[in-house]
Amino acid sequence: MTKKIFRRMLFISLLAVVVCSFFIIMIFSNHLATNTMEQLRERVRHIASSLENTKDIKSYLSSLGSGKMRITLIEADGTVLYDSEVNAAEMDNHSDRPEVVEALLNNTGEATRLSNTLVQRTQYVAIKIKSGEVLRVSEEQLSVGGLVLLLIQPILLVFFIMTIFIYLMSSYASKQVFSHINNINLDDPLNNSKEYEELSPLLTKIHKQNLEINKRISQYKNYRNEFKVLSKNMNEGLILIDLNGQVISVNKKAEKIFGVMENHVIGKSILAITRNLSISEVVNKAISGVKEEINFNLNGRTYSLMATPVSKNTSPTGCTVFILDITEKAKSEKMRREFSANVSHELK
Repeated sequence: MTKKIFRRMLFISLLAVVVCSFFIIMIFSNHLATNTMEQLRERVRHIASSLENTKDIKSYLSSLGSGKMRITLIEADGTVLYDSEVNAAEMDNHSDRPEVVEALLNNTGEATRLSNTLVQRTQYVAIKIKSGEVLRVSEEQLSVGGLVLLLIQPILLVFFIMTIFIYLMSSYASKQVFSHINNINLDDPLNNSKEYEELSPLLTKIHKQNLEINKRISQYKNYRNEFKVLSKNMNEGLILIDLNGQVISVNKKAEKIFGVMENHVIGKSILAITRNLSISEVVNKAISGVKEEINFNLNGRTYSLMATPVSKNTSPTGCTVFILDITEKAKSEKMRREFSANVSHELK
């Protein structure tokens, strides 16, 4: 259970680190994109304003220098007139570019496009100037995927350090949790309910179960004591055998008959009480569900042994063995037989 909780805590913690790292990169990327777009807007408005009083537009644009930003001047038909990084004559027609189309229609246009590798992201801001051309500025920056690739080594290093830290903390936390649970006094669980409020429902249930168990134990002890008193005062010997053939009770009379003590034979087979194989066979048959009776002689006395099956819901659970001292009855029967034989002889 401790290992299971530890693994779950470790998994959840590491998942939280991964998710948080992803969202941090996303937030940073969006923040960077927003700031870049705002800078592009300011830059294109400033250049467009300056172009209103400039006769040689291309020369002015060349004098600006591009820095990180790329400057492009586009005719209304999409022909590129100037580009700060590439020879304009070699560039394709830009009439289908979203930011150019939008600028021609609404005076301003914006767009963001990813590179084929999805690592770079280029943001464009275009504005229609008075001469009818479209002035566009753009800037490349890393996309979310690019940021991940750029930061992969520090991310893995942080992840490794966090894994070790979380492993140690999770191990400590899980041990602490079970240390408190193991210290709970289950005999009186309600005394711990204030200290462990989260476990209060469980402790209440344990308390109720304790009451029920104690009640049943008390009832069992009462029944057992009553049975002991009754069996102790019986004139017949009584032995109880369970389904496995083990002795579970021997009363005083049976102890006297076989010359054994109950505490020496409890949990053992009937052979621990008597080595008489006929008695053992009768007991085994009774355990299997067949009532049997046998007479035997022991220490000059004659006894009748009756083994009766005990079952619950038609399933055998053991047997009871009654031993009756029939010595006097046997003597009387013998005398009766001898008398009958003598009378028959005299009559002949």
